[in-house]
Amino acid sequence: MSAAEPREAATVILLRGERPFQVLMVERNPATRAAGAVWVFPGGGVEDADGSGEGRLQAAAVRELAEEASITGVAPETLIPFGRWIAPVSLPVRFDTHFFLARAPEGQEPHPDGVECIDAGWFTIEQMLSDERAGRFPLLAPTRRNLECLQELEYDSIEPLLEAAGAATVEAVRPRLRHPGDPGLALCPGEPGYDTATG
Repeated sequence: MSAAEPREAATVILLRGERPFQVLMVERNPATRAAGAVWVFPGGGVEDADGSGEGRLQAAAVRELAEEASITGVAPETLIPFGRWIAPVSLPVRFDTHFFLARAPEGQEPHPDGVECIDAGWFTIEQMLSDERAGRFPLLAPTRRNLECLQELEYDSIEPLLEAAGAATVEAVRPRLRHPGDPGLALCPGEPGYDTATG
């Protein structure tokens, strides 16, 4: 059986404050088809209305941010590419997800749409990663790794962080599954078992 073609998707890692920065997260509805009951950055699939060309990804990210968390005022052209993850080949639903960084607009608080997302809030990176390790804050592997990458950037304010991210090259990450179809065992390049994993 051939692998499902991944659908393009885009998501926003929205930052505010000074170090330790706060990041906007939304909790996915447990009833959703993909990524139910986990905490993620606002985002979703690219649609025809998002246009064509490179700008379609940023347009989709901004649209999803408004739809899922009611945050507006982020200009698509200000989004900084930060990561890209292409889902394992054995999953029945796959996404080619582009992650973008952006500064949060002043004075806005998130409000989940109540359909795709049932909760939303601002959290420090350290808090999210610590709570996940304690079993209180379920994250997907791409979300966790992007948070870890942000944590490794030692900047005290957002602007130099965005500048450094804008100067970096984004390489696509293609995780594999040790057991085909089991997303709980995603392996990244360089991890033990990745080279022999087929899922």
